[in-house]
Amino acid sequence: MDLHIGVDEVGYGAIAGPLLVCGVVPRFPFPDFKDSKKYDEAARVKVYPDAIVAAKDYEIRWADNLAVDEIGLRNVWHDLVAQVIEALRFRNGYLHAIVDGGVQPRRVPYCTALVKGDTLDTVIAAASIIAKVTRDGLMEELDEFFPGYDMARHKGYGTPEHFDAVRRLGATSIHRNLFLRKMRASQQAPA
Repeated sequence: MDLHIGVDEVGYGAIAGPLLVCGVVPRFPFPDFKDSKKYDEAARVKVYPDAIVAAKDYEIRWADNLAVDEIGLRNVWHDLVAQVIEALRFRNGYLHAIVDGGVQPRRVPYCTALVKGDTLDTVIAAASIIAKVTRDGLMEELDEFFPGYDMARHKGYGTPEHFDAVRRLGATSIHRNLFLRKMRASQQAPA
């Protein structure tokens, strides 16, 4: 395995909460981590400290729903990926970065987008674990501030129960207006 920065995000498809991007620079030898989605929640939390220890360095950046609403989800993603890679390169030298997904990040030289990177690259998999456990923990904390939405269970994603809570209780200050507009439009569409 060559030395590179592995980058992944979590929260892209959520209707509430932040978008979070994590980058990892590996320490050698580096364990064979799996994509965070391959672990159940308990196993993911258990392997999280191993991912932290296996990282020579890591960086997490996030943007809240207000930033997503203001400049758009894709623009926020590009900004966060660039910030993570720039911070890790500043501390670790000019390493090549591999980002999970099919979108080439803007303004990031020496970077490769890798479709299914979180399943193909163990460094990206470690970044996915760190990102997912970090964001899940934040959503569990936010659950206490927004009772009735069950954020601790669905983590801000658009489950039927979450949409039902929004219909009954209204949107909170952490909901993304873009997704709520789409939800309302779909409700008003003729059958």
